Amino acid sequence: MYEHFSTIDQSGIRPQPHKELVEKSPYLGTDYNFNHSIYNSGWTNKGRVIGMPLMLASPVSSDGITHGVANSAIKAHHFGFKGEAPYFKYKFFYTYSLNYGNTGLGKKDGKYFQSYTYEDPLKQQSLYLDLQIQQSVLPMNISFALGYDFGDLLPDNNFGFQLKLSKFFSL
Repeated sequence: MYEHFSTIDQSGIRPQPHKELVEKSPYLGTDYNFNHSIYNSGWTNKGRVIGMPLMLASPVSSDGITHGVANSAIKAHHFGFKGEAPYFKYKFFYTYSLNYGNTGLGKKDGKYFQSYTYEDPLKQQSLYLDLQIQQSVLPMNISFALGYDFGDLLPDNNFGFQLKLSKFFSL
């Protein structure tokens, strides 16, 4: 499986419909994905972006509200494969993303351009491996999973693992 994801420059710069405002600002869609001007928290719940794990919510403020999505301009590549061998199943996923933050409006030498929170995109990578040994080999199913996130976007590298033991009975 391969997926490509991009939320970069979805709107672009268009001519301002009001001629008297052209010098002040072109008509620009800032691609402020998953954010909202009235509902400050945007498309978030409890500090997480709903439905998009690559986007990061702003930190929760002292009033307990997440004020939108802090990283909504992303280019990402996601690879995955799964399969079976005689005694086990496996899954592997890898995601590589370039994170630009949020979009804005810049002006240089009298020309407007799309600007981003991060001048150089922050690189982030995520790995996931899941191995399952079938009950036919041992008296139970054993599943072992590893996950690892590393890069420039998150403050720390994250590592996680899971061990699952299960047994199925017939009645």
